[in-house]
Amino acid sequence: MALNFENVGLNEIIPGLTKSGGVDESIQLDSAITNGVGGQPLFAAFGDESKASTGSAVSAAVKRKVSITLSGNVTSATSLTFTGGTDTTAVTIAAEDTPSEVAAKVVTAVNADSGALVTASNSGPVLLFEFDAAGAAANSATVSIAVTDATLSAGAAVEVTAGSDAVTRSFIGILAHNFAKGTAEVGDFMSYRRHGLVAVSVVDAVSAWKPAYLDGNDKLTATSSGNTAIDGVFRSNAEAGGTAWLELK
Repeated sequence: MALNFENVGLNEIIPGLTKSGGVDESIQLDSAITNGVGGQPLFAAFGDESKASTGSAVSAAVKRKVSITLSGNVTSATSLTFTGGTDTTAVTIAAEDTPSEVAAKVVTAVNADSGALVTASNSGPVLLFEFDAAGAAANSATVSIAVTDATLSAGAAVEVTAGSDAVTRSFIGILAHNFAKGTAEVGDFMSYRRHGLVAVSVVDAVSAWKPAYLDGNDKLTATSSGNTAIDGVFRSNAEAGGTAWLELK
């Protein structure tokens, strides 16, 4: 797909400008990029090292969510048992309770249980249980409701969202395009610099020969504390928000 780039003079030091002697490669994007993309850090796509995108280097851990639907009115006072992982919660229900009323009682009981591993909510007779701890470990936990009333029934647990662990994408280089503004769409191939000199935007002031780091927002900085080192060094000075030459090794 054609890209809409505005060329600039080669003597202008703008993000994305490169110098000869480096190594440029091409990679396909897995997400769109807009508003002047040159000089941005580029990361391997989650689950597909053959593609890349800008943006966050870390995919946050995801909490598992499971739903259970109740049906049938209660015929006599009794109780049911909710199981969420290693914890169980007994819920008292009354004769003639509707499925929605039972669901509300389950929510109250589970959320009041200090040992519960989930937080419960409901929309009518449909219960939603979200595990408090994010991560893939929750995917193997049992979620169920056991009932003794002859006419009240609880459906099988339905996976709404699987839990997943946080994933860190690998830094692969700097997007290398000499333009002031442009748009790149999913599936476009973009060139990026893996080694050599490339002009980049910096989030704070940097000095020549200082090692380069990525901060928590994946912006380039010379500040080491709490940040992630990349295999590169700044080759010029720049003020905060300015442009500096970065040499990738």
